[in-house]
Amino acid sequence: MKTKRFLTLLTVALGALTLSAQGVEFMPEGSSFKDALAKAKAENKDVLLDCYTSWCGPCRMMANNVFPKKVMGDYINPKFVSIKIDMEKGEGPEIARRNDVSAYPTFIIFDADGKEKGRLIGGTSSERFLAQLESTLSGLAAGAMDQRYDQGERDPEFLLAYIGELEKNYRKKRQTEVVGVLLESRAEDFASDSTLVKLFMNNLNDPYNAAFVYSMNNPEAINRAVGEKNFKAKINDVFSKAANATLRRNSSGGADLDTVALDKLCDYAASCGLSPAVYRNTALISYSQYNKDWDGFANHIKDYMTDNSSRVSDGVLAGWAKRLLMGTTDTGARLTMKAIVDNRLDEIKNGTRKIQKSKADPDGSATLKNLQDLSADLANPAS
Repeated sequence: MKTKRFLTLLTVALGALTLSAQGVEFMPEGSSFKDALAKAKAENKDVLLDCYTSWCGPCRMMANNVFPKKVMGDYINPKFVSIKIDMEKGEGPEIARRNDVSAYPTFIIFDADGKEKGRLIGGTSSERFLAQLESTLSGLAAGAMDQRYDQGERDPEFLLAYIGELEKNYRKKRQTEVVGVLLESRAEDFASDSTLVKLFMNNLNDPYNAAFVYSMNNPEAINRAVGEKNFKAKINDVFSKAANATLRRNSSGGADLDTVALDKLCDYAASCGLSPAVYRNTALISYSQYNKDWDGFANHIKDYMTDNSSRVSDGVLAGWAKRLLMGTTDTGARLTMKAIVDNRLDEIKNGTRKIQKSKADPDGSATLKNLQDLSADLANPAS
């Protein structure tokens, strides 16, 4: 009886091992991306990198339900060295930054030299995953387009198709770059094309791009296309992003500021009739936060509000106050922020500003209470 039970358990265990072996074979946990490239070169294969996070539900679904399937192993194992790397641990954050990974799961195909050939985004069925993978390998997706673009192809139809593929793959940095190249070639007449106008409004972040410069100097066409109010909001968005782009995170967890680039941007803003102080303080608020200079953080917010208070929503102001509360118990910094929050509460009370409302907070009462609670917390060093 015991022998029979043992044989039954052994059969089950062997069956489980066989099933596991039938699926995708990933490198052992703790293996590095460099290890995967070396193995791929030795075995004349490509690398399939599974970019995941611990909190990602679709990532777990792929790991538990899709990758163990025999059909997945049969297709992937002969062609790829597969590796999983958590994008929030170890080398993961650097890999995510370097490869413009912003959605999870992301599956990137590299050749053995580490050059990207394509990527797939999101959890899906085994059938759809393999179909997408086959499409990528056949040269129909962004990997092949990367090569054409890097080799200098700039045909507008190709660039539009490439932008679409990049958007589908959440490759925001490269998409923004390619949009800029396309609009540079149509700087003076892009506003007559609805597709290009949409790209301009949604993707262009470079204030020095020829299309943006032309529109700043000749706003009539873009105002007709999107409305003057929307174009003014776009201008502010582009300059604000450019201000924050003068910061570079450093190895100590803080940030370095490119003061030359910031000065150039502020001079440009002034020449356009904009307030340079707004964009200088935009950068300095982020710089102070990254470097945990909470006194500077509060004072730069104070300066920013002097020139730009009407554009700061109650939600943004509350977010700043919460970050300072979490970052420091310093009385000076907290009282500076409290004065800013109290000024907003006074504006709401005397009717010079309306409270922010939303579908979740239709009368603004929750927003008002949040600001009042933050004011009280900022007055309490122990909170």
